[in-house]
Amino acid sequence: MIWTYETDTGAVLSPTVAGDTVYFSQGEELAAVARADGTRRWRLDIGERTGPPVVVGETAYIQTNPGHNYESRLLAVREP
Repeated sequence: MIWTYETDTGAVLSPTVAGDTVYFSQGEELAAVARADGTRRWRLDIGERTGPPVVVGETAYIQTNPGHNYESRLLAVREP
């Protein structure tokens, strides 16, 4: 094992790797950790359940409330 990451809230869901960063949902948050050692870079409270992040360039795109069509939003997030 190279490293592990334990969340403060919720389970790690749908990790996405982009460059040297791993992005994932944890509860109602989006988080990013260093791919090399698992050190948390940042986390952002979205306030809603999120789907898997899709990362293009420096922007992560996240769907909120997946499966709830009229309550769902698409967010574009750059490193806070």
